[in-house]
Amino acid sequence: MSVDLKTFIKKAAADGREIDIGKFNLINLDEVRNAAGESWPKLKNRIFQSGLNFIENRVADEDSVLAFNKGFILLFADPDTDITKAVGQIAAQLKAFFLGEPDLAHLDIVTDTLKADTGGIIKIVSSSDTPTPDARKPRPKPSMPEDGDVPHGTLQAFFRPVWDVDKQQLSANICFPKVSVEGRWTDYSRARELLMTERDTLEADISAAEGAVRALRQSVARKLPLTLILGVQCETLDQRSAREDWCAIFDDIPANARRKIWLRVEDLPEDPKAAQPYLKTVSELGFTVIAQRPFGEFELEGFDQSDAKLVSTVTRPPSNSESEGLLAHEVKALGRLARDARDMQALVLVDDIREAKTFNDMLGSGVRFLAGGQVLKDTPLPQPPKAFTRVELARLSKATA
Repeated sequence: MSVDLKTFIKKAAADGREIDIGKFNLINLDEVRNAAGESWPKLKNRIFQSGLNFIENRVADEDSVLAFNKGFILLFADPDTDITKAVGQIAAQLKAFFLGEPDLAHLDIVTDTLKADTGGIIKIVSSSDTPTPDARKPRPKPSMPEDGDVPHGTLQAFFRPVWDVDKQQLSANICFPKVSVEGRWTDYSRARELLMTERDTLEADISAAEGAVRALRQSVARKLPLTLILGVQCETLDQRSAREDWCAIFDDIPANARRKIWLRVEDLPEDPKAAQPYLKTVSELGFTVIAQRPFGEFELEGFDQSDAKLVSTVTRPPSNSESEGLLAHEVKALGRLARDARDMQALVLVDDIREAKTFNDMLGSGVRFLAGGQVLKDTPLPQPPKAFTRVELARLSKATA
């Protein structure tokens, strides 16, 4: 097993040293694809999932393994590792593993080794595309430039549909910022954590807020129902000038329209007393308040006296392609969170669900609202309220996988 990229980057940054990197480039993929014909999508998925799992089982727990559209990247945590020997051995074993598959007879592997600091690692990862879906599947046409056409550092509001478990329908959209990193849209929060962007929090909060206001005005003009969930960082609310710049975006939004925006206060202090001023500030602006809590830290004691009507958390990312979903104690903790939230007359939203097993774990937990790539993909425009059964979501998820 290996660690995720975020954990590896943080540890490497703390150590302040260069990291040894091994690259495994898959050669002759075009020949394999041509020979596979219509079965290529399933074969490609098997290549990358089995290859990733194969490498992870042969490296240290502190190493990090990533897949990209031409192979795999291995980040070594131990500076004393003989990477030339290690990469060569893994490549030989991986090649023998692939050659055991008749469909992969033409596949070959070319390796490379290099060193880089954390900034260099981020650049290498950013410039390596992740495995792409079957090109024959139709892609929705966005209302903005395609990935690759956007200048680095550009901020843009995106929308993530929210599914109501009880009502079996899309009930809202999360409006959040993405930033262009080497020509590809990346969640701002992730880009910031991995030091991929220099855009500050206020700029990101303003970008999302402006996107939400535009969408709200369009829905009012067209007389269409729309509920938006918009995030704001405590850092933005802390500084008077930043708070005023952010609040000014909503100056001409009437009270009845503001009720259509639910404000999620993110990065709240763990102490409920310290969190109250932030929640009160948002409530006084006329918005419905959402309190964001870290995943796994679900104690709501002290929040029952707050203005929060919804409790939100972001699920942990899958550790690897073979992730088994949530752990048993995490499912129980979510159930307790849902019960505690109901006691304070609030509901629970879980965001950033990326895999089917985690999605299924959520269904029996008592959580009311679900969002993330496993529910419905992010889009440049908000999705209107619409009935959507669990079966329909599963069918759509498979079609876009």
